[in-house]
Amino acid sequence: MIPVKRIWQTAGISVVVVAALFGGTAHATLVFNDGAVNTLDFNAGMDVIVRNSPSGDPTTLLVVDGAKTGASGDMGVRGASILVMPGGEISDGFDTYGTSMVTINDGLLRNLQAHGSSTASMNGGFLSGNLLALDNAMVSLNGGSVDNLLTEGANSRAVWRGGEVRLFVRSIVDGEITIIGDDFAVDGSFVPFGPIAATEGTLSGALANGSQISQAFTRFFPNEPDTIGQIILVEVPEPASVTILSVGAVAMWRWRSGRRRA
Repeated sequence: MIPVKRIWQTAGISVVVVAALFGGTAHATLVFNDGAVNTLDFNAGMDVIVRNSPSGDPTTLLVVDGAKTGASGDMGVRGASILVMPGGEISDGFDTYGTSMVTINDGLLRNLQAHGSSTASMNGGFLSGNLLALDNAMVSLNGGSVDNLLTEGANSRAVWRGGEVRLFVRSIVDGEITIIGDDFAVDGSFVPFGPIAATEGTLSGALANGSQISQAFTRFFPNEPDTIGQIILVEVPEPASVTILSVGAVAMWRWRSGRRRA
């Protein structure tokens, strides 16, 4: 068994050190698991984990200006816990698990990977690397900037409404990316709404927020043509439809909150 030492703890927040093996370096992690709302506004200098309390209550972490993980510090959100990021910096990998929910409104981060049935929404900020959905997870890009928007796996989903993808969009292994907008064309030729037939090319058009795109895409992994995924083009909803969808989203949030309290 790997030796673990808890060097500091208060109100469900602790620093845990995993002892070094085979002459390596000891590894410290800042853990939030008190089932309450916490704020990270300082340089933690280590990995950070947000997870449910021992009694199963979700923990919420706000990552704000002044916050930073270590130089190679990871961020992990687990269980049904929540992370909201209006600022700060996550210096290395960022992984979500379980049914956790993450919202990025600003700040700097790298390689956000959503696993399990977690959800991650990016409304602003700058992500160097991949915004990736795996397993049954869902990611959405509504604003901000990422290198790549990716899905991989039969139930992985992504939605692109706004924001910038600097390099490419890729959906593989039965993953699905929905792009909401209008006036779409592939390699200069008009394409209707629905699944894109082409397996690769350049998609142009206007996103739901009005941003114009000219975006490289692929629906298979290089040299593995049997890894096909889906990219689906969807028209921007009419204003009345948007209102109905918003009311439905609020109802769903209240239902989910009620289940947590039950």
